[in-house]
Amino acid sequence: AGGNVMNYLYHRVPKYFKGKEVVPLNQLKKINPKAYSWAIGKYSEREHLLKIKIPILNCLWNDVIHMSPIHPGELEKETLKAGHNPWGSRKFFKINPKFLNQKNLAVYLYNSNKEKRILPEDFVPFKLKDLKKYKKIPKLTKDYYKKEFKSGRKPLAFSFVPHILYKGKLNVKDLEIIE
Repeated sequence: AGGNVMNYLYHRVPKYFKGKEVVPLNQLKKINPKAYSWAIGKYSEREHLLKIKIPILNCLWNDVIHMSPIHPGELEKETLKAGHNPWGSRKFFKINPKFLNQKNLAVYLYNSNKEKRILPEDFVPFKLKDLKKYKKIPKLTKDYYKKEFKSGRKPLAFSFVPHILYKGKLNVKDLEIIE
């Protein structure tokens, strides 16, 4: 088998997306208020996240673009196994991390503490060679999906999945969109 499989990052194509660039939430507010009000809604009852500082990038949680190292199709398969498919048809940008400014990347690793606190040590520098170890769906994610469906709630798609964080704008003009 080919040992040089490319590892991609994925970012959901936002509702009301216009233009050629994906920007962090804090910039979106000025550029596209309609898209911003939809996106900020995802933080309902999780507003505390918006005040989180990302030490490596020296900015806030909503000053970065969040990407998943796990193919969205893999996560969807897991939700089906857990008994439900909450997302339906969604489009994602497929991003080659080699084309991103490596100094502007960091990784948020969920710690397993149950206090829902995010600590500075939960953030690590991004290294291209580490990407393949982030591609496996964490057991915490699988358990969370099952628990949420059992309780009749819709789980958050990327809970407990490592988040690849990018400080800057993402030019998506030439990116492949997958469903």
